[in-house]
Amino acid sequence: MLISGRGWNALEAEQRAFVSSLGTADLKRTLDYKATDGKPFAQPLWQLLQHVVNHATHHRSEVAAMVTMTKGSPPSTDMVLFYRQPKG
Repeated sequence: MLISGRGWNALEAEQRAFVSSLGTADLKRTLDYKATDGKPFAQPLWQLLQHVVNHATHHRSEVAAMVTMTKGSPPSTDMVLFYRQPKG
């Protein structure tokens, strides 16, 4: 699913609001869930949020490797470079 620039901005705003609303007790709260194979797990929210970032990094590296194999080294995907870009 592709998200338009406007849709991406709305999603980012929603995620920022959620993370900003979390306190220490929220982050320590244990969430019960099931993996796709139905196996139950329980972990604190802070670990699951950390997993989201780590998982995204994993996929970013996979895409960079695939592009490198087909077209040569891709441009940098570092977030710091993205944040340094002029907003306009």
